[in-house]
Amino acid sequence: MNLAFPLLKKLTDLGDPIAKRVFKEEIVKRYCNGFPPVVAFLKKNGYLKYFGPEEIDFIFENSNFKKFEILNLSYLGLETLPDSIENFKYLKKLNLSGNNLSSLPYSISYLHSLKELRIKRNKFESFPASILNLNSLQILDISQNLLTIIPEQITKLKSLKDINVRANPLVEVPDLLLKLQYGVNIDQSKILMKLEAIVQRNVRFGKKNDQVIGLDMSSCKLTVIPDMIMEFKTLEELDLSDNKIAFIPNSIGNLESLQELNLSRNFDIRHLPESMWNLKSLRVLELRWIDLEELSESIGNLTYLIKLDLTYNWLQYLPKSIGKLINLRELILYGNNLRELPKSIENLKYLETLQLTKNLLRKIPKFLSHLKNLKHLTYEYNRFNRNPSFHPITS
Repeated sequence: MNLAFPLLKKLTDLGDPIAKRVFKEEIVKRYCNGFPPVVAFLKKNGYLKYFGPEEIDFIFENSNFKKFEILNLSYLGLETLPDSIENFKYLKKLNLSGNNLSSLPYSISYLHSLKELRIKRNKFESFPASILNLNSLQILDISQNLLTIIPEQITKLKSLKDINVRANPLVEVPDLLLKLQYGVNIDQSKILMKLEAIVQRNVRFGKKNDQVIGLDMSSCKLTVIPDMIMEFKTLEELDLSDNKIAFIPNSIGNLESLQELNLSRNFDIRHLPESMWNLKSLRVLELRWIDLEELSESIGNLTYLIKLDLTYNWLQYLPKSIGKLINLRELILYGNNLRELPKSIENLKYLETLQLTKNLLRKIPKFLSHLKNLKHLTYEYNRFNRNPSFHPITS
């Protein structure tokens, strides 16, 4: 019987028992042949979904293993992985995402060439111990499971560069995962390590010359800033937005290399420590949607600042020292309670964008006309007695 695959598939779907038998035999024959394009075709078009766990085990037992470097068994409804997975000696990439797996067989430990393992969207409640024997592993995605603990032994996987544990019910970012960044055999080039450890958690590390230079801990449900962060003296980018932080410690002043800082949408921050204004390398400072009522005069120390975003705070005035931010290109004051602007703003010769929308201004000061590089000025929803007489380029 030599019917085309699509026809056999259609007859099988209609319940023809003879077509089903021939159809499955043809799938097994082609899959066990191990020709990568054919295997990819079978997987992509869902042909493996016609097999139960025991039948898939048969395929594993009878495949031409030497040709397999990539194996994609995602979204097949698997509840167990056969022990015969160990026969895939040359496997480099294994994708088991989107199944119903709650454990992995110990035999997976024998996949000594495995560099990439993806097991997201399964039902793992505990970290599979067999993974800890995969010494060649570089990428591990175990996101969207039910893990509560990541074992400390994971730090022994010296080849590991990228780990994703997003959307697991971990209660905090474990220190041991932070320490993993200092493994002596980790690639010295810039690496982003994802430690997305709570629903929607997005924790990234940037690394350069064996030093952590970037850290994204936005949307991590943090209530305090972990002390360990303040030890990263080489940190250049720090994103702590969308958390529940109410207090910024004085130790933030230790981050002397910091160039970008985002504290936005931490709605209970009412005060910023004086030490923060000593971060003289800052280029970008984002303070949107916090609870500031005033800015320190010491903000004038940040002379390298290019962007300052103060959207939706409670500011009634700006300190005169803001005129010392001589490199500022963007000043965003949207949604505050400003009644007037300090004349020192006219010193911001490089300012290109000024957003004044939704304040309590009664007029646009004429000194803004001195800002020759100003390209974008917004001032809607203020309390002008009449239309402003100053009309620079707007957008």
